[in-house]
Amino acid sequence: MMNDWWFWREWPTPYRRFTTFLFGVAGLLLLSFLGLYAADIIPALGWDVISRGEWIANPLTLFDPDTHSTNLSGDFLLVQQLFRGKPLHIEAAWGYGLLALIGFLFSLGLALISSLSRLWYIVGMTAVVFLLFFFKLDLLQVPFAENRGGLVLTLVLYLPLSYYFHAIKTEVSLFVRMALFAIATVVLGVLVAQFSDPTYPLFFLSQYAVILPIFLILLFVITVAHEPIANLLYVATQSGGKQAVFHYITFTAIYLAYLFISYLHATNTLHWDIYFLDGYVVLAISSILGIWGFRQRADMAKNSLPYRPVGAWMYFLMMIGSWGSLIYFWITANDPLIETVEEVTYMAHMGFGVVFFLYTLSNFYTPMRLGKAVYRVLYKPHRMPFYVFRFMGIIASIAAGYNSSNYPITRTTAGDFNGIADAYWLEEDLTLAQAYYMEGRIFSSVNHRSNYSLASVAIENQRTQNAIQHLAKGVGKNPLPQTFVNLSLMLNDEGKFFDAKFQLEDGTATFPNSGPIANNLGLLYYNTNFLDSAGYYFADAQNSRRSVEEASTNIWSIGAKLNVKVSVDSALDLLYTGNAGQDANLLAWLGQQDQAFALPAPPPFPKDSILSQNDFGRLYNYTLLQLNQPDTAWVNDLHGYTEKLENDPWWERLTLAKAWVDFQALNFVEATKGVARLSLALPSKRGYYENLLGLMSLKIGMPNKAMVHFREAIRENHRPAPIHYVFAQLEAGQFTQARQYLSDLGSTLPSASTTRTKVNLLSEALDWNPASGKELSDQQKHWVIRYRNLYLPPATILEEWQSMGTNDFKALAGLFLWENDPELAPYVQSELSSLPVSTAALAQRIAFSLVAADPDQPDLATHSLTPITPQQKLQQRMAAIGLENGAASAETMKALAAQAPINPDLVQQVTNGLNNDGDTLGAYALIQQAVTFNQWDVELLKTYAIQCIKAGFPALGEKALDDLKLSLPAEEYNTLEAEYREIETLLTPAGFG
Repeated sequence: MMNDWWFWREWPTPYRRFTTFLFGVAGLLLLSFLGLYAADIIPALGWDVISRGEWIANPLTLFDPDTHSTNLSGDFLLVQQLFRGKPLHIEAAWGYGLLALIGFLFSLGLALISSLSRLWYIVGMTAVVFLLFFFKLDLLQVPFAENRGGLVLTLVLYLPLSYYFHAIKTEVSLFVRMALFAIATVVLGVLVAQFSDPTYPLFFLSQYAVILPIFLILLFVITVAHEPIANLLYVATQSGGKQAVFHYITFTAIYLAYLFISYLHATNTLHWDIYFLDGYVVLAISSILGIWGFRQRADMAKNSLPYRPVGAWMYFLMMIGSWGSLIYFWITANDPLIETVEEVTYMAHMGFGVVFFLYTLSNFYTPMRLGKAVYRVLYKPHRMPFYVFRFMGIIASIAAGYNSSNYPITRTTAGDFNGIADAYWLEEDLTLAQAYYMEGRIFSSVNHRSNYSLASVAIENQRTQNAIQHLAKGVGKNPLPQTFVNLSLMLNDEGKFFDAKFQLEDGTATFPNSGPIANNLGLLYYNTNFLDSAGYYFADAQNSRRSVEEASTNIWSIGAKLNVKVSVDSALDLLYTGNAGQDANLLAWLGQQDQAFALPAPPPFPKDSILSQNDFGRLYNYTLLQLNQPDTAWVNDLHGYTEKLENDPWWERLTLAKAWVDFQALNFVEATKGVARLSLALPSKRGYYENLLGLMSLKIGMPNKAMVHFREAIRENHRPAPIHYVFAQLEAGQFTQARQYLSDLGSTLPSASTTRTKVNLLSEALDWNPASGKELSDQQKHWVIRYRNLYLPPATILEEWQSMGTNDFKALAGLFLWENDPELAPYVQSELSSLPVSTAALAQRIAFSLVAADPDQPDLATHSLTPITPQQKLQQRMAAIGLENGAASAETMKALAAQAPINPDLVQQVTNGLNNDGDTLGAYALIQQAVTFNQWDVELLKTYAIQCIKAGFPALGEKALDDLKLSLPAEEYNTLEAEYREIETLLTPAGFG
């Protein structure tokens, strides 16, 4: 018997193939459930990963005019990732799958029942009618199904057809019968789908029809419960030894004792730290053994239940229904039903096991002592009939698990209500869903599924306290990691840190290998600055495949926050290998390192991407690190992200990042437009952005424009703006006005403020008299040299410069003299070229400035030195453009002049080129944009006035001349006017004017 594994291979081909199909489906479902169970995959209750941001200061020297030491903070974004259990998630497809399974089993079952003897046919159809009664079609609001009309319809569909096959057309094959019953089932489904009111009527039907799978599971468990002991008997007696009875009794006693201990563990009665026999593993073993065991005992009922093929198919029907239904219960996390099946499995295997043990001893004790092969006649008793074993087994099973306070039938009812509530949840009818979940909790107060679902409903209704109460009950029995995590998150949001921590600690005790729980516990410690404890739990979470990426992200958040010293190469190796949040933290850490390194570009995003917090963090931090090497394509991508409405949460930072990149790419017009857009769009931050526009204007040598923005920032009460305004006045040559404003400012500031200290130092420098003998600091001497250069004797200026002891300030002052004072420049050149300074940027700036002024040095376009200031970068770019061919050079130069109209010579050169090509309107458009951007530059205004007459706009030209008359010396103005009138005469046709 046991050697004939494929006993159906000699059957007729149709039977053989269909049996193989059923065997394959049953095996696949069994393995699928065990796989889901072992991997703890529960689709209805998954995980959401939430990213939260934290800004850490990163001083940028992007807008650090050497006139004062004001840094702009370009903060890096750190990303922390935490887990949150998803709200209840039900897919209609799951219910449809269950309904398809029920329909298949129902059709096959009816076909098999119709082939049975009259007695068993009546018993079978009575059971079918009983099950149809529970389908409750009248609740689906189908017009013809009201007042038990649905039950009548199903009886009309199935009973006549069943009786026809059973009593009239008995020769019809099982396949034809099954096909016709399947058609009847499809017709029923179509009628329900077409005429019922709910949006998902078939899902409702699947939940009401779940009584059939529950019935099949119960029947199947009873059928196979004795199989392990039957096979122990086979093992003990197959060899024919006379110790068989001893071996059998010993094996059975151990098995039953271990089963009982496992049952106590499953019901939370026993808590030993040993491996227990899992109920589903027991059922899986019994299911497999039962395939051959059921065949063996079918001989007893061969007259009423022929095994070939009816008996075999009946067994596979129960097996498929059981494991398929268990999969559905598992993926929907319906723990009352899952727990009930497990407990019933233990109860039945203990009850039927004990009675079957007595059955074998009663009938076969003597043959076993004689070493007979008892397993061959196991189901041919001569004392205790097999039906008595069945009856007593049921009684023993009930006795084995009886607990009046928590009887399995109450949990089954709770699970049934959960399923019906799921249908209303899917319909988004939260009121009825809540009512049915409450019914489920009434029948099983601590069942996890009802409480978690009620919490999901409460969250949807924004009732946090109710959700907390439901989750608190949900952790009482059969909790999942999601329950602990969500309860902790809600308690923490309520400000109950310790309660939140205790919940996660309880979660780690219940689920020691849960990465999400460990990760969230680490974040609790992180948020309270217990970073050592946070790192411990993050490291623990890295051991879980589910949370390894999130934990790594959080570890690098600690690394960036503390600027932990590790190898730069190690960080670069990790970059772009995990999620975008980890990349953001790695980039933030790299941005704090002094070591030079080549930074690879991030993976490309589509230009219209919707950015998550992680994506934004990676994009933004990368942009900060690439400011000195801006990429045109990167600028375009940033623009694409800002235009996407879905990226509105990141719009401000993305716009600012694009402005930074534009500024570094010498596109000053677009850079200032971007910041001006922020100033207009964000009234609460207008002072900040107007101040930023002022700093940008100062950096590119436009102090008058800077003053306008600083005045706006002062009106918005932006604290740093007044001192910046003073420096802008000084840079614009308004020395007297600056001193007066500085005096007024000092009287309004608290005496202990940092700004008051700077005001006092600057006032001393501006009021300093060489004859006073007062010693100035090196910073003050720098200010004296820069702002009083025109008011003090050159010898005094040079003496003060030579007396400076701080190399950085001395270098800045020397650079000013080198670039702006031809008389003193030769005296500072030698020492300036060899002066040791503290930063590479300052050294490169000095070297570039010296090279740019030396005619014997190589061309700037091919020189290896790095430009630092915007003016130096523009100078090098102009030199590089000069090496291009004529057409390309002209177009590139035109684009540069439009983007960076801060160099009058550049604008004049491009304007002349356009005029020579006959494009006077193009030249006018260029100079008009330049004047709009920099209306205080006299050279640009002069070019504009001339271009107005060339382009045919004499009225605009006359107005420009009138404006210039107020700002130019008389001699210079007369020269300009003469040139203007000459061009006007040349362009005016004879007879006009």
